[in-house]
Order: sequence, then C-alpha cells, then structure tokens
Amino acid sequence: MSVLAQREAAAIREEWLGHALSTRPADRPAAEAAISGLYGLLGLAPPRFHWVPSPFTALTTVPPGLRPPPAQGMDLVSEWPLPRRFHSVATGLCLDLDARVRPRYRTVDQWIHRDVRVPAERSTDSAFVLPILAAHRPSHPWPAWYRIQSVAWVAHYDALRRAAGVGYTPEQNRRLDLWAAAAASCGPWWPHEHVCVVSERPVVLRTEVWGDDGEVRLHCPDGRAVRYADGWDVHAWHGMLVPPWVITDPAVGHLERSARIPVVDGLHAQGDLIVAPLALIAPAVAVRPEARWTDVPPEGVELLRGAAGGNPHTLVADPGTCRWTADVADAEGLALGIFEASAVVYLLHPEHGATGCASGAYVVRRQREHVSLDWHGRAARLVAD
Repeated sequence: MSVLAQREAAAIREEWLGHALSTRPADRPAAEAAISGLYGLLGLAPPRFHWVPSPFTALTTVPPGLRPPPAQGMDLVSEWPLPRRFHSVATGLCLDLDARVRPRYRTVDQWIHRDVRVPAERSTDSAFVLPILAAHRPSHPWPAWYRIQSVAWVAHYDALRRAAGVGYTPEQNRRLDLWAAAAASCGPWWPHEHVCVVSERPVVLRTEVWGDDGEVRLHCPDGRAVRYADGWDVHAWHGMLVPPWVITDPAVGHLERSARIPVVDGLHAQGDLIVAPLALIAPAVAVRPEARWTDVPPEGVELLRGAAGGNPHTLVADPGTCRWTADVADAEGLALGIFEASAVVYLLHPEHGATGCASGAYVVRRQREHVSLDWHGRAARLVAD
C-alpha cells in the first residue's frame, strides 16, 4: 500500500474507534433502519424496538410482550436463536468478502488486518465489550454475539474498500453497510423474533492509550470509567474491571477481606514476574548501598508493563506499610527491585488477578526462558505478557 493509502486506513480505523467510544445519544432512526435491514437478511419483518438506557437494564428487565428468560439464559445470549442466525449471516459475509479480496489483495489484506482490525479489536474488547460483560453475572462466558457487534471487523472491510480500492458487489456493499450503520449508530442490541432491545450509549467513557497503534482500554484513576444515563456504572483500572472501592477508597483492607485472593510468603509467579523472598536468593541479589527507597502510595507503584505497552503489574499497600527500591544489584540482570512490607501487600494485574504477599522482604524479577541457539550454548529470552 502507498503511504497515502496507509494514512487513509489509519484515519478510517480512528473513525470507527470514534463510533465505538462515542458518548453521543444514539441515532435511533438510523439504528432501527439498519437493524430492520439485518432482520430482513433473515427473512424476518422489522421488529418492535425497545430502547433501554444501559446494558444492565437490558439484561435485568423484560420488554412488554416477552416472557422472562431463565437467569442463566441471559448469559448465554450467543446461544439464543436470533444471535446465532445473525452470527452465521455475518460470518457468511466475511467469507464472501475474503473470497473477493484475498486472491488479488492478499498483502494489502494482511496489512489492513494488522494495522486496522487488530488495534480496533483490542480497543473495542475493552471499551465496548467489557462494560457489557460487567452487566452479566460473574463467571459468565464471553459471548461471541458482542464481538459481532463490535466495529473491528466492519472497520477492516471498510478500510479495504475505501483505502485500498477493493471493489465489492452491490449486494456485498449493501450487507456490509447494514452492519456498519448498526455499529455506528447505537449501543449493543439483543434480538428476539418480534422485539429488539437496544441500549443507548454511555454518557461517560474514560480510557487510556496503551498500544503502539493507538489502542485504548478502560481506565479512570479517580472515578467511574463508564456511566450510563440510568446511573449504572463501571470502574476500571488499566483495562481491568474493579470494584468501586479500588478507585474511591483504595485501602488494602478491602483486599484482605476478599477470600478469593491468596496471600503467600514464599516463591510465587504472576505472569512474567517471579516474586521471591530476599533471603531465598541473597546474596545473588542485594540492595545497593546508595539505594533510594520510595514509600508505596495507596494508588500503587507500577513495577512492569507488558510487551508493546501491555498490562501493568502494580504493587499496592496501605500507607506506611511498604517501601520499594529499584536500586538493586543482580548478577543475572533480572531483578526489577526489592520491596519491604510490614503488612500484607498486593500485586495486581488485569489478566492474572491479585496476589497477596505476607510481611517481609521480596525480590521482584523478570522470568526468563531459555532457547537453544547453536553449539555455543543457550541464550536467555525474557517472558512478556
């Protein structure tokens, strides 16, 4: 692709992310027209539309004329009859478009996938899908239905036709335009045969940039990351859904009262980190004589961020109970630092969860894996989330 086409594709990606992150009121006429058109692809008449202010209201109330589903049925939305049929229709469209694109535009398609679809998918998984999942019960499965409604795949095929000049048939354009119009005009929707429940967009949505291609994820250090007009809200920390107290009252005592978080006093791992009692590996790792110590504040200290600006490992502690230094000597060059705790402290990670460390002194080190290079020996490669 030319530089101009690459810039245009990046602009299209940002345009679609703008739709996904929008806090403007839904364009109800456009949404209803698009969803009615999608019903038409199934051979169904346009449904009656039931608008709700948030996904939580959509999943906890029953529209007039529908019978209440069983509690677990709301979490299996991807197994409902119409979402399954819509999923098949969307998958069929993607296969049709791929068959038209890949014989001639394979290299361009791969570039668009890497620089448009993947960044958009990472962003929408956090900023669009994650708040919807928060409205479900804990331990719910990840419904594929919400991925179908995300803008990522639409942005991919839209960038191919607008930036790369790929030509689709009129019918392919018509079907893609229906999905595009639905994704651009409203929040998530839940189809039944005669009624379609549609959510408004949030009125507040706060994110942070965390990737090289402008990917964003939910994050708000001082309030609600997402809020809907009915007051339902979501708190998030670096892309991880958290209880409100983590943001509003970040005392470690809350963590101590959570029976689901283990507290250990020995060697343990969290993702790409190894946490070891200092006494276990001294003198291989030691505090430098001129070391500068920092008290760990309630909001925590970021110890390590994953590859390509990924999820951080954060050390949190009650005020006055933990101090941290990165001024360490390590013969193997793997240590990030040492912390000393007089009470239980916690390591938090959006994907790996939380782990408690009992009082004591600990070394935080990168994990490494060995890869065989040649007869000269072995080389170390650091593990990254």
